[in-house]
Amino acid sequence: MIGRPDRQRPERRRSVAEAIFEDEIGLQFGVYGEFRLWSAYQPIFAPRGRSLQPVAVEALIEPRRVATPVAPQVFFDSVAAKDRLFVETMCRMLHLGNYRNIGVDGLTLFFNYNPMINDYLGRALAEMPGHQPDLGDFGLEPAMLVCEITEQAADEHVLARL
Repeated sequence: MIGRPDRQRPERRRSVAEAIFEDEIGLQFGVYGEFRLWSAYQPIFAPRGRSLQPVAVEALIEPRRVATPVAPQVFFDSVAAKDRLFVETMCRMLHLGNYRNIGVDGLTLFFNYNPMINDYLGRALAEMPGHQPDLGDFGLEPAMLVCEITEQAADEHVLARL
């Protein structure tokens, strides 16, 4: 539903922190039902002189069910519509929280973002990575983030507002 948030419904985004845990070596993972969600980072290289150097990583989610990897699309297709904002927010928080574990300073962090998961389009911009005030807590600043708006957001009205 597009419109104002339902003020009677509990805000699931506030419970995201309760669904994120840290393992014994400091890697954060999320729990959604029977799934465990882990951050995966695809390195992006650029020519620097006569060699390729890492310049960025693309944040991806690696879902697992009972320690068995599950294709991300299979996982996301299984997420109930009412939980999509919660899951997207959890994935974003996992990527931000695990960025410090990459082990290479100064890499740009690429995010995929689908603003259509918001039930109120007015907060879509505030939800985008880079518009969150606590990036410094993750060792990031807005200039280190690249946000790709996913093709599901092809609605021209949404794109114009972003």
